[in-house]
Amino acid sequence: MLTLIFVNVKPFRCWCQNSFLNSCNIQNMRKHLLAIAVLLGIATLVQAQPCRPNTSSLSVNGTNGYAELTSEANCNPSNAITVEAWIRPAAFATTKDNGSIVCNHGWSAGGQQGFVLRCGGNGILSFNIAGTTTGATTGNWREVLTGTNVLSLGVWQHVAATFNGDSLKLYLNGVQVAASAFAGTIANSPNAYPMSIGRLADPSQSARRYFNGLIDEVRIWTRALDGSEITANMSRELDSLSVQGLGGYWRFNENSGTTTYDVSGNSQPVNLVSANWDVSVPFSIQLPPAPIVTVSNWFTLTSSYATGNQWYRNGAPIQGATQQQYVATQNGTYLAEITDSVGCKSQSLPVQITTVASQNLGGQNLQAWPVPFSESLQLELPEAGTLEVFSLDGRLVERVILNGNLNHRLETRNWTNGVYMLRLQTNAALYQLKVAKQ
Repeated sequence: MLTLIFVNVKPFRCWCQNSFLNSCNIQNMRKHLLAIAVLLGIATLVQAQPCRPNTSSLSVNGTNGYAELTSEANCNPSNAITVEAWIRPAAFATTKDNGSIVCNHGWSAGGQQGFVLRCGGNGILSFNIAGTTTGATTGNWREVLTGTNVLSLGVWQHVAATFNGDSLKLYLNGVQVAASAFAGTIANSPNAYPMSIGRLADPSQSARRYFNGLIDEVRIWTRALDGSEITANMSRELDSLSVQGLGGYWRFNENSGTTTYDVSGNSQPVNLVSANWDVSVPFSIQLPPAPIVTVSNWFTLTSSYATGNQWYRNGAPIQGATQQQYVATQNGTYLAEITDSVGCKSQSLPVQITTVASQNLGGQNLQAWPVPFSESLQLELPEAGTLEVFSLDGRLVERVILNGNLNHRLETRNWTNGVYMLRLQTNAALYQLKVAKQ
């Protein structure tokens, strides 16, 4: 009986954003699948966690080291594809046909099939597919390649190849460096040639065309990314729930053992063979500096960030509280969370608010209840006078002249939630009281 593990790695909190194409529904579905799979032991699922440190990479030696997929159902697109990786070559293979970075191609079983992203021959970058046209039964090699000395030894470089049904393109560090026209599809190889990272996939060939150096952040897409997408995503981690068409994603961050997991959510682990781990990585994740929260006399919390804030009370996000300032209307522990342009988050130190319900600022005999209040506020006055109510922005909300009864009821159901200042001016004194409506 097989023992399988179903893993779901998530951020600290799940944020559902409309721009993520119904990612909440997808995430809820994965939670249900997680519960079922844990009970039945029927699947292995690892999901990418954004903003985790990039800690290690794959090291292959150019002679016998490689990594190979055990399952590749989502890595054999026919109509469109993008192949991405960070590489740091230690030495180039003798020709551009050698030095396989990501390979799913071969020709020994059933004709030419699959694709390969490779480098060699004094720094040449190449992308080769088994291209088929209408009516063809097998593929013919269709290649796009650069000139010599495009790649460098001993430095990290991001390489990407795309095919969109009309053309093949190569990108280096997000910049297009070569293109070749071809209209058709890819004769894929789901069974004959298991996808390999660091060598040729075709097991019948004696020369396995090994890559020599470090490889990291390998991604296979079932669509052709454009240059702007490649540039935007190449130096950051991806959340598989927030993107479309991610067929496979291997971060090589395990730094131990012989398996690296597919964090696209498609359950396609990779086994390392005669390969090692290396702590050199092409980029690191930098969390944004934590916001600093200050508090003014009106229980106004102000974040040091002008935009990107989310306010929390007692560990829970406050709905709609995303501005630089938030006025506390309840006692509790508050903090601000900032999200940067790539989705990484940092939180401020907590701020404890304990006197937001009411506070006497001058004179101790002006009483109000309940606090916080909702539809009405009952007042007990020390003496007759003029009562004025001001909103946080200084707007006069209500003025009442009270010459007789020292108990007065304010109807407040139409007031907006927030903090208000009550001022009672009498012949003898000025009384001020802060109260909060929620």
